[in-house]
Amino acid sequence: MKDNFTSITGHVGRNPVLYHRNTKNGVQPVAKFSIAVNSIKNGKCETSWIQVSAWDKKSGIAMRNLRKGSAVQLFGFLKLDKYINRKGEYVENLSFNAQYINVLSRVERNTVKNAVNSGSSTMCATQLMFPGI
Repeated sequence: MKDNFTSITGHVGRNPVLYHRNTKNGVQPVAKFSIAVNSIKNGKCETSWIQVSAWDKKSGIAMRNLRKGSAVQLFGFLKLDKYINRKGEYVENLSFNAQYINVLSRVERNTVKNAVNSGSSTMCATQLMFPGI
C-alpha cells in the first residue's frame, strides 16, 4: 500500500459530509466529499471525479476548511473500487483516502488558473500526479 501514496490537486465538488463509522478501534468520524481532477486527453480537458474520505482528525480539518469549489491538494492513497450496481452493471470508481489536506491559498489557486490559461500541457485546471512515473 505504501507504493500507492500520491497527491491530487483539484477542486472540491460538494461540501464534505460527516459520518461516524464503527471500526475495530471504536466509532470513528469520516468526512466524505468529491474532488474534480482535470487532465488533457487528445488536446482536450477532461474531468475525472474522485470520491475522498478523510478519517479521524482529518475529518475535522475537512469539515472546517473545505467547501464546494475550494482548491485543495491532498496526499494519501488511491484505490480502484469495483462492484456490480443494482442494475447489474459493472462499475469502477476511484476513491482516495486523504492523509494530509492542504487548502490552497489565493496565490496557489491563481498559479493553477494561469497554467491552464497559458495552455500548459502538464496541468489542465488541476493535476493528478503519480510518483515514479
